[in-house]
Amino acid sequence: MRVTVDTPGGTASKAGSALSARRGQILGLSPHPSWGRWERVEALLPESGLTGLDAELRSLSQGLASFTAQFDHLAELTGKQADEVVKTRAAETARAS
Repeated sequence: MRVTVDTPGGTASKAGSALSARRGQILGLSPHPSWGRWERVEALLPESGLTGLDAELRSLSQGLASFTAQFDHLAELTGKQADEVVKTRAAETARAS
């Protein structure tokens, strides 16, 4: 997902850290085009990283930050996350049998 976070000045670094902690890839940080003293953070984030993001961003910005998300691309899941999905699916299949 392509995520755009609008946040008050001074809290953009916290928003970027929150996105990175959710396996996000920060694409850029810039001033908001029409709101003075606000900043915009753009990132690519797995869809699973959207869960609870709104609450975390609001807590980091005294309730003011918001975000929008739109589909950007599909990517293959690899490594530890892929192993967890396979293990979970195998357990569900075993229970269903």
